[in-house]
Amino acid sequence: MHSPSSSSNLVNGIPNSENWKFVWNRAVPRKTMMFCWKVCHNALPTLSNLARRKVDVCNFCPVCSKEDETLSHVLSECNFARQIWALSHLPHQILSAPHQNCAEWIKNCCKSLLSPEANLFVTICWNIWNHRNKCLMESSRSHPMEILSQAIIHLSEFTNCQESLTVTQHRTRISQWYPPPTDTIKVNFDGAHLRELSSTGIGVVARNSEGVLLAWRRKHLSFPTAPDHAEILAAKEAMEFAREKGWRSVIIEGDCLSIIIKLKDVEDDYSPLGPISEHVKALAVAFQSLTYVHVHRLANTLAHELARFAHFSDEGVDLVL
Repeated sequence: MHSPSSSSNLVNGIPNSENWKFVWNRAVPRKTMMFCWKVCHNALPTLSNLARRKVDVCNFCPVCSKEDETLSHVLSECNFARQIWALSHLPHQILSAPHQNCAEWIKNCCKSLLSPEANLFVTICWNIWNHRNKCLMESSRSHPMEILSQAIIHLSEFTNCQESLTVTQHRTRISQWYPPPTDTIKVNFDGAHLRELSSTGIGVVARNSEGVLLAWRRKHLSFPTAPDHAEILAAKEAMEFAREKGWRSVIIEGDCLSIIIKLKDVEDDYSPLGPISEHVKALAVAFQSLTYVHVHRLANTLAHELARFAHFSDEGVDLVL
């Protein structure tokens, strides 16, 4: 139905109400949905918006200090945002498609991406905006990799809560990630098999005793594997990763109990996975201290999500802060 309000919406580049499903159908926290709604209405207090309202502010972007701060600049055009989108490995052809305004960009991306990708997309946008606020209010800047990891963790935690709203206090206590001892690096790994795509994803994350994210690796293998095969390949990647970085005291942590037991076993492994597990165990000589630990998947969230989203990537990512 046509109305004066719908005409106003069209003039301002705002989607009509019947098209809001691309926001409200996202499996993300309500605050993230509301953020997207505000973006599409240009209702966030960017410095350019404040300047237009005669507020005495410098309207340069507080992150890069090079361009006027509009929503399009903050979320997609700023060099800091571009680095995050490149790290995310969401389809570049969708993210960089021509658009007239930020509302159109959000709408087109949400409608063109697969549902899991669209959920990650809006969560990354929300985290980019939060980082912008910290830069403005606290002069606090983070590495692009850290913002992306926060988005992945936020989305995964929300998904896990939706799947299990009755988690007991005891289970919550033992199902969270804990930092390693001083001078020790904890390397989490996970492997994911996606039968529909006949491929395998590997995720590896390294953090220090303060919980600071040091590095990660995400790898896409274009061949299918059984779940245990994917996990042992991820464990191998974690060990080789730690050795390459020269870390001497390491905890290797994963959520597949059978693989952790296999790596702890001092006996020779004659199973089909034996050649790989024996190779992994042989790498132990590179470390002064090495411990294998099994944890619940909730304590392995970032590695799990990296492995899952590696299916959308054709290459590995290996970055160090």
